[in-house]
Amino acid sequence: MSKILLATPCSGGLVSWAYVQSLLMDAFLAPERLENPARYDLALYLAGGYSGLAKDRGIIASFALSHGFDKLLFIDADQSWKWADLQKLLDSDKPVIGGMVAMKKYPLQLNFTHQPS
Repeated sequence: MSKILLATPCSGGLVSWAYVQSLLMDAFLAPERLENPARYDLALYLAGGYSGLAKDRGIIASFALSHGFDKLLFIDADQSWKWADLQKLLDSDKPVIGGMVAMKKYPLQLNFTHQPS
C-alpha cells in the first residue's frame, strides 16, 4: 500500500467548490477507491497563511518527508479532477510526474513544455 499525501497550498486559506467536490466525491468516495480501499493510504494537507506558495510547498514537502510518505501530490486549490486521472498519476513508476490543466482563457489551451523522456 502506498502512503500518499494529497497536498494543497491555499493562498489566502481558500479552496474552490470544484476542489472540494473532487476531493470528497472523486478522491475519498470514488466507487473504485471504495471497492479497494487498501490500495492507497491517502492523507490530506492544506497549507495557507504563510508568505507565499513557494513557502507553502516547502512546508508541505518537509511534512511529507518527515512523516514517511511514499508520494506527494500537489493539487492547486482551484482545480478539479476525476479519480481515474488521479489514479494514473499515483500508479506511475516515474520519480516525478505532473498532470496538465487548461489555462484559464478561451479558447482552452494547455500550458506545458514537452520534455523528452
